[in-house]
Amino acid sequence: MNTARIQNTLENLFHDSARWSHSGQRVVFWYDPDRQFASSFDELQLEGVEKIQLIDTPFTVKYRLLIEQPTQAFLLYAPFPEPAPQENWLLDIQKSGLTFSADPAALIYADLGLRQRRLESVIREQIKFFKNRKRTEALQAMAISPDSDERGLLLAMLSVLAGLKVPDAGTLIRRVLLGGLLESDNSLWSDIERFVSPAAFWEIVQEHTDFPTQNPSLNKLFVQLLVTHFAKSLHGAIPPQLADRVITPGQRAYAFID
Repeated sequence: MNTARIQNTLENLFHDSARWSHSGQRVVFWYDPDRQFASSFDELQLEGVEKIQLIDTPFTVKYRLLIEQPTQAFLLYAPFPEPAPQENWLLDIQKSGLTFSADPAALIYADLGLRQRRLESVIREQIKFFKNRKRTEALQAMAISPDSDERGLLLAMLSVLAGLKVPDAGTLIRRVLLGGLLESDNSLWSDIERFVSPAAFWEIVQEHTDFPTQNPSLNKLFVQLLVTHFAKSLHGAIPPQLADRVITPGQRAYAFID
């Protein structure tokens, strides 16, 4: 990994106030169990940030951070795996700070300015999406909220595939349907399969329209949206053979078509 890339990400991490839940001391923990980045740590020069390699006892480090230099920003580099909570004597400081990793998913997570650390795993699972620079830059340009959850991140990624400038579930669904009701002939659907996941799309569809996610298809979605709108317009007076195609409760599906 390029040291300059790591330095740039760390600088953004320390200086981006939106990432921090407090205005006090900023401490970033960096666990590197395989010591892949020991030389990069040595080369780093972060203005206003002191570096500590965690080789001293935790009590010595804690005394320095909390008593001797309580306002100083620190980067704590640990050339070992992250300890279990009950064995982590610096856990209280780590909880009020941030944790950094130099693997590609962690760097993307940091670049996006996200706070929920579990989203690193989501990014890692969807790493194919981020192997294209234009997609990554388009996602960054959306400036999604630092407090976004998994659903918010995936909606933004799907919206990028649909060519949207901002995350928008309704417009996303419409663009997918306009691409064709046969999945094999729908290029946007192919991108969803390759770079995010159909399951993520269907969860958004269910949330936005109440369409059930059991054995879903684009054709079934389109038909049931139309039938539901028709049924609502007629106050439920529809042919019996169409009854099983009505989405319930139906208000969201009706509003989507309307």
